[in-house]
Amino acid sequence: MSVRKLISYSHRLLKGRRTVTALICFMPIAAELFFRAAEACFYSMLLYFGNIRPLGLFTGSEPLQTAITAGFTIVRWTATAPLTCLSAYRLCEIAAEKTETPTPLTDVLISKGFVRRSISALIWTKALGLAAIAPAAFFGTAAYRLFTERSSTPAGLFLTLHAFTLTAVSIFLWLSLKLSLAAVPYLLTRSPEKSTFRITADSIRLMHGRKMLAVRLFLAYLPAMLGIVTFPYALAGLRTSFALSIDIFIKEEEYREGTETDSRR
Repeated sequence: MSVRKLISYSHRLLKGRRTVTALICFMPIAAELFFRAAEACFYSMLLYFGNIRPLGLFTGSEPLQTAITAGFTIVRWTATAPLTCLSAYRLCEIAAEKTETPTPLTDVLISKGFVRRSISALIWTKALGLAAIAPAAFFGTAAYRLFTERSSTPAGLFLTLHAFTLTAVSIFLWLSLKLSLAAVPYLLTRSPEKSTFRITADSIRLMHGRKMLAVRLFLAYLPAMLGIVTFPYALAGLRTSFALSIDIFIKEEEYREGTETDSRR
């Protein structure tokens, strides 16, 4: 699939609605930044009025700080997950060219099960991402300890190199999984009858062998995303192009499944 054709066609789809789409795509990021800033303000108050040392904010040794982190995480996920799926819903409509009478976003947000399903999908993706990054954390910690304690001996150097190699492989597998889960918000809006676990599995299956397209799209929009003014518009173009590619992937899978069924018959 040509990245240049995807970008060109997505630009035509966004003609006349680029600013509105950019605002919709920027909403989850704005909510994330807002709650991150509020969390930082609470930590500043703890440092100023309490007896917490700055190092305690990173070690998790303070129960109050841990409780604040857990509370803000729940609130942040509750706010950002529906907004992410909401923007994916509108982008799927744009990719399908259903823009003459677009569905009001408020109707989508208050629809039955939308908020619950979006939060559930976020929890599944976070859980899978945490499980995938755990080996990298383990091997990275082991590599650091071996490097500082036993790298002076040939056997220790051998083990250190293997630990660093396993760390790099684990990080690569984690990034691959994150790319495989990138289609979850778009599939969630397309299949309201499916469970979030099934949608997560469908996202991994759909992105199998197609993850490099998402990387090429990101690299194509990266220069424009580095600017503060151009970032929202580049983000809208990137997400629209990706939604368009998801629509094409789904049609390819439907055609492949139909062909296999006809062959069996």
